[in-house]
Amino acid sequence: MRLLGGQRPWVIQRLTALYLLLFLAASVAYVALGNPLTFTAWRTLVAQPVVKVGFFLMFSSIFLHAWIGLRDVLLDYVHPLPLRMLLLASIAAGLIALEAWVVIILAGAR
Repeated sequence: MRLLGGQRPWVIQRLTALYLLLFLAASVAYVALGNPLTFTAWRTLVAQPVVKVGFFLMFSSIFLHAWIGLRDVLLDYVHPLPLRMLLLASIAAGLIALEAWVVIILAGAR
């Protein structure tokens, strides 16, 4: 099935929201049912490759979800094309920079 027009962003936003909900539920369950997290326990947990991937996907989902939402708002409400392009480029650059920062942080987590 081929997604048309605005269906692709709509589906992506729903999938990112679903992942964020599942990640939040798993995180709350882990904290509520597990031992209290000390700084050392937290660092040990985040150093595990599976957890790093989970956090990377969580932050990627947040940034992608934000991009689609902000893009849609700008496309609907900012009519001058040069201003819209400037705002879209600024938001994209900021989100890419944040994603790079997340990668650096997760790569350094030991």
